[in-house]
Amino acid sequence: MNITTMNHEKRNELFKRMEIEFILEAEKNPTYEEVRNIVAEKYGKPAEQVDVLTVKGNFGTNQFNSKVDVYDSVEKLAEIK
Repeated sequence: MNITTMNHEKRNELFKRMEIEFILEAEKNPTYEEVRNIVAEKYGKPAEQVDVLTVKGNFGTNQFNSKVDVYDSVEKLAEIK
């Protein structure tokens, strides 16, 4: 399982987070926890600071569109959610 294409990456200073959209390639549907861990590893942040919004598959392919937010701190994530 790996990230093949980064569609959108934007810094949101108001909410102190990175808003990321990407395409993930995997043999089976990835769980939110698996996506959280991949993004945390890529950005060098703890998994607790990553909020997975969506993981949507495309019929007949092994590609999944995902949206995640990576917060600066766990406290900021808890405040927003």
